[in-house]
Amino acid sequence: MNLFGTKTVFHAHPDARVFTLSERVIHDRVWHCALYEWEDLIGEWESVDTYLPAHSFKLSRRLYTLANYATDSKLLSRLLTPHFDTCYLNQKYDLFFIICMDIFELIAITSINNWREKCRNAVCYLNECWSEEWLKGREFLLRPLREFDHIFLGTRNSVEIVSKITGRPCTYLPVGIDAVKFAPIPELERSIDVWNIGRRSSVTHQALLKLAEQKQWLYYFDTVKNGNVLDSKEHRLLVSNLLKRCSYFIANHARADEADITRGHMELGTRYFEGAAAGTVMLGKPPAPEVLNEHFNWPDAVIPIPFDAPGIADTIADLEVQPMRLARIRRDNVVNSLLRHDWVYRWRRVLEAVGLEVTPQMVLRESLLRDMAAKLNAPG
Repeated sequence: MNLFGTKTVFHAHPDARVFTLSERVIHDRVWHCALYEWEDLIGEWESVDTYLPAHSFKLSRRLYTLANYATDSKLLSRLLTPHFDTCYLNQKYDLFFIICMDIFELIAITSINNWREKCRNAVCYLNECWSEEWLKGREFLLRPLREFDHIFLGTRNSVEIVSKITGRPCTYLPVGIDAVKFAPIPELERSIDVWNIGRRSSVTHQALLKLAEQKQWLYYFDTVKNGNVLDSKEHRLLVSNLLKRCSYFIANHARADEADITRGHMELGTRYFEGAAAGTVMLGKPPAPEVLNEHFNWPDAVIPIPFDAPGIADTIADLEVQPMRLARIRRDNVVNSLLRHDWVYRWRRVLEAVGLEVTPQMVLRESLLRDMAAKLNAPG
């Protein structure tokens, strides 16, 4: 506890074996919603207690980060940070699990004073962390991870450097998807011809605008930037319902337009998992071959085109005259998503890393996924 903060005792459920910290009150940007989807599903499979830091934590986080950088001391940083409210746990848990979009969100861990004492195991999923060059001067932000038993990273390139800095076991684990929600079962009319959201090439975008005008196609694209969402569950429901009605989906590797951050590292982004699970035909610049071949290693999972693709209309025209190929692509994308990329498989990896058993709810989920895949693969 610091000079100005308050201490809050967290009121737990006696049967909860998992304690999580969710930053959904602090971060309500659209790109966080896929990770909140995972948090919500974990709550369906586990008995979970969740702590939600207050929105006012944003200011404290910035001040704490500055103090930590200046003093190189976690204790002194807490003392110097005003209004840094803290939470105390009043029971023991088998697992503390936190999902962070990037290293700047790790600071929220310090809002729980006695989590290491109360949690037998601790695992963090860090979605984005880039090259060693990008981390220079920011290494101090990884300090909270030194107390964890295992760290999972959504970026393969950073596994070795994060393990070196934290001294903890690190494993690459790509994001997942609610494959049940996104699966186009029953099959719906694909009334959206092309979808191109998020980071995009202006060259490709202009080519698609021209194509849409010529063919009277419905081309769906963003017209706003940096959007907040009112409700993450509702947003994911909307995305899934729209994607199940989409034919072609533009999917490029993560941060494809930010070479200064990626430094040539091409990683899987959420677009691949969303587009595949919904049975779209994905076009774009894929990630590094070793990454794609491990997780999307079926034919035509992604139809490769340059990030700047002035000839995308020709690529689509070539596909349009191959209906059997298109049908196979859509089926393979959905089936492989059901069998490989649902969030339940990612949660199983987390539990296995610390020796915890899967729950009956997870077993039922995996059975449902297999049944859905088998129906799609059935003759006729």
